[in-house]
Amino acid sequence: MKTIIEKQEIIPILLEYYSQLLKEATYQEHLFQKKYKHFFEDFELYINNTNKENFEEWDDYMEWKSFRKSIENYEQKIKSIKHGDFKP
Repeated sequence: MKTIIEKQEIIPILLEYYSQLLKEATYQEHLFQKKYKHFFEDFELYINNTNKENFEEWDDYMEWKSFRKSIENYEQKIKSIKHGDFKP
């Protein structure tokens, strides 16, 4: 026996799921902003223009960059879901 779930029924679940992921990624970004006292774009400029090697900063930069991409992705998914532009 198949259970059929309508597209409209899954919207609140998906919105909650991606909103929680967005909240977690945003919190992680906040921790990096607090640690380096800069926004990502300023820290990225620093990393790309410095001649000194600091592996902790480089690792943080890569992780922070990943969180930024995740935030953008989650925001886009939430926008798409709100407009009904997704496939269950």
